[in-house]
Amino acid sequence: MLKSRFVLFAGGAMALALASGPIFAQAAPAAGRQGQRGNRGGRAVTLATIPVNTLETILKLTADQKTKVAAIQEKFTADVAPLRPQQGQPANPI
Repeated sequence: MLKSRFVLFAGGAMALALASGPIFAQAAPAAGRQGQRGNRGGRAVTLATIPVNTLETILKLTADQKTKVAAIQEKFTADVAPLRPQQGQPANPI
């Protein structure tokens, strides 16, 4: 009886240890860098950043719609460029 309880307890403890392993394998985020898309610095995908040819294929755009989308994307790129940090600068200078 005592041996079966010990085996049951040891088995449960081992199962718990194995199940919690992946939690400890995840790296903690660096201080002050939380929320930066996995700390990779990649850009978010939006309709304004998807290439016009891809949108044309998915949405079956007309030639007029393609030119309007291209104009919107060019304006977006021009408007966002000054907001991005320069290379080597911190993302959120305070």
